[in-house]
Amino acid sequence: TIMLNITGGGTKLYKETHEMHILEPSVILPVEASDDEIVEAAVELFG
Repeated sequence: TIMLNITGGGTKLYKETHEMHILEPSVILPVEASDDEIVEAAVELFG
């Protein structure tokens, strides 16, 4: 699973209806990461 950190609408409702699990990301890429860097990180994670 690739988790995107997207904030905003629906967070309050989601928390009211779901159990929250706070996770630490396996990889954090900078906004300016190239396509190749993103693919390389995904391959390292998922094989």
